[in-house]
Amino acid sequence: MLNKWNLPAVTNRSLKKAALNLTLSLAVSMTVGVTAALAASPPEAQSIYTAQQVSMLGGKLSVNVPAGFVKDPTPIDPRATAMGMTGANYLNKAEKSVLITGQVPLATAVDSDNDETALSGLLTGTALQQRTDYQNYKKLGEKSIVKASGLGLRQLDASFSAGGKPMLATTVAAASGTQSAVVTVITNADNPKGHSALVKTVTGE
Repeated sequence: MLNKWNLPAVTNRSLKKAALNLTLSLAVSMTVGVTAALAASPPEAQSIYTAQQVSMLGGKLSVNVPAGFVKDPTPIDPRATAMGMTGANYLNKAEKSVLITGQVPLATAVDSDNDETALSGLLTGTALQQRTDYQNYKKLGEKSIVKASGLGLRQLDASFSAGGKPMLATTVAAASGTQSAVVTVITNADNPKGHSALVKTVTGE
């Protein structure tokens, strides 16, 4: 998987984009198994798990995981762990939703908390990996968000099929220093309102 990435020694910009794609490939691919399992599993009664908060990028990005989501005990791919990645999957089988958080070290430090090259590279890698791993992939939109703290977020909305069922997917990326954060929300396509509400818990909008 790693050898399909070629790191061109051309410019700092191209090197940064290539490095982002390399580190992100494992971060995105870790969602495939849990997404397929979620699509195939039957609904169950709403759990009693309480809301929780996930802090990323040294506290610069906080993700609110709503009540009803339970942390998946499945360990992260050892290859991703070896690269310094941390994160977790949170599932809500009753609502057919999954929230994936991942923090991945960058090969080079970003220029600022709103680095255009870094954020573009993160979403380019996301789109490429999702297109490879899922069927019927379609990009629905992309936008930029700047938090009051100055932290830039880049949001990618897409749809694809998992386990034979249509899904909505939103990926939110951020980067600060030598760390990148990627949060992905995936929901059954028949629940667009629930998907939108879950995305708002990530972006804070």
